Amino acid sequence: MGASLVRQLPGDHQPRGGPTDFNGYSITAPSDSRLPNGGGYPITGLYDVTPAKFGQVNNLVSLASTYGTMTEQADFLNVTVNARLPHEATLAGGFDTGRSESTTAAWS
Repeated sequence: MGASLVRQLPGDHQPRGGPTDFNGYSITAPSDSRLPNGGGYPITGLYDVTPAKFGQVNNLVSLASTYGTMTEQADFLNVTVNARLPHEATLAGGFDTGRSESTTAAWS
C-alpha cells in the first residue's frame, strides 16, 4: 500500500507584459433564462492586446505583486494498493482526489 499527500503553494507568479499592453473591454451577456438573473448584464474584466504590441515578444518578467495579487493552491491525495494473490494473480487499485484553487485580485 502506498499513499501520498501533495500540497502546492507556489510563490509569486510571473506575468508578462504590463497594464499598458492591453485594452479593457466588456460585453453584454445575452438575454437567456438559463443565465443568472436572465442575462442582459455586462461581463467586464476582459482584455485584448493593444495593436501596437500585437505580434511582439516581451521577455520582461516581473512578479504578479507588481500589478495586484494572485494566489494558487493545490491539495491532492493519492492512495494505491497492490496485492499478490495465490496462483500468480495480482490485484491492484487506488484513487486520486484533490482540489485546485486560484484567485486573482484587481490589478493595480
